[in-house]
Parts: sequence; structure tokens; C-alpha cells
Amino acid sequence: MLLATLLRMEVWNQELASHPDRVLVETILQGIKEGFRVGFDPGRAALKEKDGNMASVSERTGVISKYLEDELRLPKNKLARLLEELSHWRGRKACKKRDLLSLIGLLAHASKVVRAARTFLRRLIDLSMAVTQLEHFVRLNHEARFDIEWWYQFSSKWNGITILQERSNNKMVSLTSDASGSWGCGAYWDTKWFMFKWSGPVAECHITTKELVPIVMATALWGEEWRGQIVQVWCDNAAVVSIVNHGSTRDKQAMHLTRCLAFTMTKLELQLEAALQ
Repeated sequence: MLLATLLRMEVWNQELASHPDRVLVETILQGIKEGFRVGFDPGRAALKEKDGNMASVSERTGVISKYLEDELRLPKNKLARLLEELSHWRGRKACKKRDLLSLIGLLAHASKVVRAARTFLRRLIDLSMAVTQLEHFVRLNHEARFDIEWWYQFSSKWNGITILQERSNNKMVSLTSDASGSWGCGAYWDTKWFMFKWSGPVAECHITTKELVPIVMATALWGEEWRGQIVQVWCDNAAVVSIVNHGSTRDKQAMHLTRCLAFTMTKLELQLEAALQ
């Protein structure tokens, strides 16, 4: 199905003139001019369109809304391009800032389909700010290479589709967690629970990191039983609620735990939504 829009091409040409990813720019401009192709299955009765191509998204919002309620999809050609691009980046130790920004743009597009994947963009974005000029070289440190490898391993097993679960009582898991600065932490779900006493280096961590520990532990412990579901996390720390919902933080220790959480979420197709209790 084709979605055409009435937009001024000269404005878009001007706005995108300096964008480093020219392939992406040409795709956007062509889509604006000729229409965007929406990749849902026309065989699904709820999504059938009788009148042919749409003149505007606003004329048939119901069809698109129904589609987006069920799943988010990355077109096969873009998934193939993503894999090809990532395969070229494996093993690289340096690159131009222009090339790194192009990769970040490609990954950012994919992360809109898989929300937890945004966590593995933070260090690449930070690294791109190390130099000012597009032609300057950037050294890909261990952390950046790790995140690129994560994207490659994830994308090679991903079919480009993320199923969105309905928010109903029988499809939502309620997890409650808490941590103290001095003793330890714990969490409970349904009739199951655990407690963990601080020992070693973790005892010296910031309380935000400590509050993340039981959430990560619970997801690793019970995540397989939650596969494909929405997990409502109840926590009394506002900073942790924000980290879980946005998948990013400037604190390195907390960010490490956030990556562990994101890895489990993408592997098990979980959606974690945190709120203050």
C-alpha cells in the first residue's frame, strides 16, 4: 500500500542537504515525492484496503492505527542492509565521524522497532562527539566494538518484526522491587520472591545502581516465564524508573546493568514499563 503526502520538496531538499547518509536521504525524498510503502500483510482481514492507494495518511488513519497496535516491522530490504552494514563494521578499529554517524542513523531507525535496542546506541553516540569534523577519524574503543557486535548478533537472528502485546490484566506481569543502601535488595512477583545481601564492590555502589540490581536479577531469573509479555515494574526510586523506561543513563555502573536488562528484554521479547510505587 502506498502512502503519498503533500509536502514541499524544496524544503526537504534543503533540510537534508548536509545529512551524511545520502542513501537514506534519497529514500526519504523519493518516499515524500512518490509515497511511502507500508509493509503490512494485505491478507489480514482487519487491514484490507478496498479503495487502492491512499492520497494521505490522514484519510485512512484507522488502517494504520490497527496495524501499529499489533506489530512493528522493519522492511526486509532495510534489515538486509542493516546486516550487510554491520558485517562491514565488525573488526574495524577506527572510522571517520561521517561514517559513524551514518551507522548511528541506521541503528536508530531499527531501534524504533525494538525499543530496548536503544540502550546499545548510547556509547556510539557519545563516541561520535569525540571529534568535531566529519572527516576526522574516531578510534573505536572496546565498548563501541562490543555494541556493534551486539547489534550484529541480534540482527542476524531477528526477523525484523516486533509484536506489541495488548495491555490487559492477563498479559501483564507485576514485579515489585526494592533496595536499601546498607543491607541488600529483593523483589517479588506473584508468589515468588528473593532477597540478596550486599557484599563485595556492589556494597559501595550508588543507590541508583543498587535499585537496578533486583530488577535485572528478577528479569534474568523469571524472564523465560514472562516471554512476550509486558512487565510492570514497581520501584520507589524515580531515577531508576526513568532509566528502565528510557534505557539510558550517564552513570557507567548503572548503564552496565541497563545493558544486561536490555539484552534479556530483546532476547525474550519483553516490554518493561517502570512506575513509582
